[in-house]
Amino acid sequence: MAEVDIEIANISLVVSCFNRTALFQMTYPTWFEGHDENGNFYYKTWPDEVIVLNDGGATDLQAVVQEMQERYSEVKVTYKHRDKGHTAWSNPAVPHNWLVKQAKHPVVLIVDPETAFMNDGLAYVHSFYYDEIYIGQHQASLEERRRDSFAAGTTYAIQSEFMHAAGGIPVHDIPKQIDMISSDPTTHQIIIRGGPAHEYRSWWKPRYMTLGGKDERYIAWGYEDLDMEHRNQRFEPKGHCGHEPEIRILTYGHGLPPNTTGSESTGVNENLWRNGSPEDGIANKGQDWGQIS
Repeated sequence: MAEVDIEIANISLVVSCFNRTALFQMTYPTWFEGHDENGNFYYKTWPDEVIVLNDGGATDLQAVVQEMQERYSEVKVTYKHRDKGHTAWSNPAVPHNWLVKQAKHPVVLIVDPETAFMNDGLAYVHSFYYDEIYIGQHQASLEERRRDSFAAGTTYAIQSEFMHAAGGIPVHDIPKQIDMISSDPTTHQIIIRGGPAHEYRSWWKPRYMTLGGKDERYIAWGYEDLDMEHRNQRFEPKGHCGHEPEIRILTYGHGLPPNTTGSESTGVNENLWRNGSPEDGIANKGQDWGQIS
């Protein structure tokens, strides 16, 4: 890649991927470059490093990560394949904990492999954790903000059954597809939602570590994120779940993993969340958490 004038954000971007190589290949270029609403090309704010963990899935991911490294050679890229002893899906709490522990920078942004960046969100993430006065909506002190998680606040989600129609639309043109976009999830098209996105969430690494990371007892997906947010709000001094509507992401359709809504394990995990979450907010006590093979 030719030398380019880019902003580096002192951020580690980390992602755990299980059998979503094709989606990862679609999304990773949007982490570095994009087009504005008029179609003009620009480079986004870049992370200092990208760490990709293959959570025991298809090994074709490694070649795509190598492709990313060659394309964006100014950024340090690390790839790790986890040998779980099986090839089934498993909850990402352990992979995410491992990734955060490996991160070299104070801010860690955890994204899902199907997450495309619609605009220069890392500029907001950097400002949230490093600027005395934040450029977006959250005007708490810098000390307070570093206790908070911080997520994208606008998500366009292409439903799996609509990927044939919308999967090939350039990311910057998605908001223009008025007839395809709805806030009603039963429309099975492109769903727009506000509020914090679990697919794009950052932490001040020391805070994440103090909380003991994500609770590794969870099996069903989603509970590990929900639990950590509630523990962060209980731990003193209390943190919050921040999000910025100006950070816009697109998530490509993907099949739901097992152990999801309606399964037997969901009841077990919901009970754990409601009745077994540590009262003081610190998970994985007495364990060497965040360990993989």
